[in-house]
Amino acid sequence: MEDILVKLKERIRGRVVIVGIGNTLRGDDGIGSYVASNLGKIKENTLVIDAGDVPENFLNKIIDFRPDCVMLIDAVEMNRVAGECTIIETAAIKDTTLSTHNFSLKLLAEFLNEHIKTDVFMLGVQPKSIKLGSEFSKEVTKTSQQVINVLKEILGD
Repeated sequence: MEDILVKLKERIRGRVVIVGIGNTLRGDDGIGSYVASNLGKIKENTLVIDAGDVPENFLNKIIDFRPDCVMLIDAVEMNRVAGECTIIETAAIKDTTLSTHNFSLKLLAEFLNEHIKTDVFMLGVQPKSIKLGSEFSKEVTKTSQQVINVLKEILGD
């Protein structure tokens, strides 16, 4: 985890958009939304969006902000230990993430790359359970708090 957090510190710069993606009614799938809604006060040059399971609805807002960096945060099935996270480059985002979203995240990232020529990447977190009605697992809760702390350190006011 420490390695990923160091990479985030190196990668996040300039005008930044953080897009939290996920369905909070499906346990660990809600990690992106949870992180976005719990960041608190951040720098003026940062836009935080809790996109829920419809990130495509925020494309114009992201483009109009003219960011240098866009980080998507979502639960991703990677066959790893629950709570483990990794940075996933646009080309490596699979169309078959957890599919609680109607719109392909790969297509979303490619669209942003094409229209604003910016650094777009995903922070993928391995979920333990995305069953409807389940709670956050302790592993994903711990990871989400670590991600929030690092983002507050990088983007804090």
